[in-house]
Amino acid sequence: MSLLHKLSKDLDGLAESNAFISLEGEEHAITYGELWDQVNLQARGIASALAGDGPVLLLFDRSVGFVITFLACQMAGRTSIPMFFPRTARHFERLYAILEDAGATSVLCEEGHADRIYSKLINHGFAGQVVAATDLATQTEVSLPGMAPNATAFLQYTSGSTGKPKGVKVSQENLWHNQTLLQQTFATTSDSVIVTWLPFYHDMGLIGNLMHSLYLGATCVVLSPAEVIQKPLRWLEAIEKYGGTHSGGPNFIYDHCVKAIPVDAASGLDLRTWQVAYNGSEPVQAATLQAFASHFASAGFRPEALHTCYGLAEHTLIVSGGKPTHDVAIGISSGAICPGVSVAFYEAATQTFHKKMGEICLASPSVTEGYWGQNAEEDFVTQDGVRYLRTGDLGQQVGDQLYITGRLKEMVIIQGKNFYPYDLERALADQVDEISLNGVVFTYVEDAGEQPLVVAEISRQVLASEAYLPIVQQIEAYLVAELGLPPYDVLFVKPRHLPRTSSGKLQRVKVRQGYLEGTLDFVYQHRDSISGETTIAHHLTAFLDDPQAEHLEAYLLALLADTLRLKRDELDAFGDINLYELGISSLTGVALVNRINQDLELNLEATHLLETGTLPAVRDRILTLQWLNASTNDGEEIVL
Repeated sequence: MSLLHKLSKDLDGLAESNAFISLEGEEHAITYGELWDQVNLQARGIASALAGDGPVLLLFDRSVGFVITFLACQMAGRTSIPMFFPRTARHFERLYAILEDAGATSVLCEEGHADRIYSKLINHGFAGQVVAATDLATQTEVSLPGMAPNATAFLQYTSGSTGKPKGVKVSQENLWHNQTLLQQTFATTSDSVIVTWLPFYHDMGLIGNLMHSLYLGATCVVLSPAEVIQKPLRWLEAIEKYGGTHSGGPNFIYDHCVKAIPVDAASGLDLRTWQVAYNGSEPVQAATLQAFASHFASAGFRPEALHTCYGLAEHTLIVSGGKPTHDVAIGISSGAICPGVSVAFYEAATQTFHKKMGEICLASPSVTEGYWGQNAEEDFVTQDGVRYLRTGDLGQQVGDQLYITGRLKEMVIIQGKNFYPYDLERALADQVDEISLNGVVFTYVEDAGEQPLVVAEISRQVLASEAYLPIVQQIEAYLVAELGLPPYDVLFVKPRHLPRTSSGKLQRVKVRQGYLEGTLDFVYQHRDSISGETTIAHHLTAFLDDPQAEHLEAYLLALLADTLRLKRDELDAFGDINLYELGISSLTGVALVNRINQDLELNLEATHLLETGTLPAVRDRILTLQWLNASTNDGEEIVL
């Protein structure tokens, strides 16, 4: 069975019912009968007039036109590639890379955009055709082959949070099976009203909303993502107006609603029809769910409507979902594992499986074949004859509940401890008013002994005032208290300048790579603003030429400031400095003492510095050792 077969079968009873109500621009609706007719007309045109037989790139700005062409491609037997509508030179660069990867030579778009898109793509070497989909619509009778269950219905290109764009091959069978999981998980029916603002080229918006409403024979209300993010009240007003029963999005939209919608506006809403408010696509925060339920309680929103979920394009979409449970030690769950989905936990280092914890691996009919044009074997492991997809996500199972604990490639290991970036990012956003959630990246620099790296988007007010240092100090204070060491570096970028995926997820690995390669576009870098080797060398030379206490103090302060990535004026007076309060850890302390021994040709032991914790004690020991080295002794090494 496929969506097209089901639509054809159910059409008589649905012909006059609204399939979609679009609020993208002026409100307009399309019935199931009108939708089916337009899909058929376009499918004939695609089958008869579109060159080649390879994948077709779909570039649409509005959801309803996209859905018609998306289904028409399947009816005509052509694999499609849903993609964002391009607006910038950078967008076209990425689109051309996808065209090359997929071997696509045809692009379908909305009326009035073909010439512009073609003129941009030919600048990158594109030699195919760009056609307005409505221009292909024809009454001509042609054979419409449709698609076999194992045929690739579409390629879900995803940049992911950790890598380059890859085309996930989603088959008709994958799509159908995942629809059954969605229905079971969220108890949807033909009477459901789905309200969506999620991008239709992304798996949650496409499969979980647009396609799911067609699978149910329900009505889907569609809003513009940009308009909802600009004014989230529009989303909730649409749920009220149309009696929305199922709607949701990533964690950030719930936070955004609480912050952007005043209490009086929230109280004026009626959200009693909202049965399932799902939260997925990024780490779910218990505090967010609590705050949203409390803020909109006066609007009739029920806390039990809050559902969490977990999924990924490589599993078509959903893996787990439902009403969450909370474990004090682990956090909030991503709901129950969907029926028929087998979950195993793998440890790559030992190539062994564990019962309830590790890298999440999946087996079900929703598991896709792999990536277009790539060998998929490295993405799978086998246990007891069952082939499991490795997700790259870390998790834990308690009962039937699945807890997502991190992303394997993003996990930060500092001094032997594992840290998940988004936990620290959220804490930083809570601690520092000028930093927003989903606007800060916590990662690390390997060459600096795995010291933390923080890159944050900064508000325009701070950009105007250039008051960066107080914010850096707050970040340093938090990391010292939490991790026991300060950041290796802190960078600030303009709003919306952190790399993100098409669904808004931060690309942490890309941020770290950009830092190491020097390609990040930043407005302030703390490491570059502080004294470094030149200042250390100056004070070292002064002390070696004239070994007085004041020169040694200046050298130690410069070395300490550089080690802790601080400005000299951020340090207290020499006699008041407590190394542990500044964030000296055992590793940092050893590195500091090794540097002192190298510069001064001494054999000072790190244990002394770590035991005393004060610079005056270190200074006095160095001066004593210098005096002893200058005095006559029996030639044996003296260790103090």
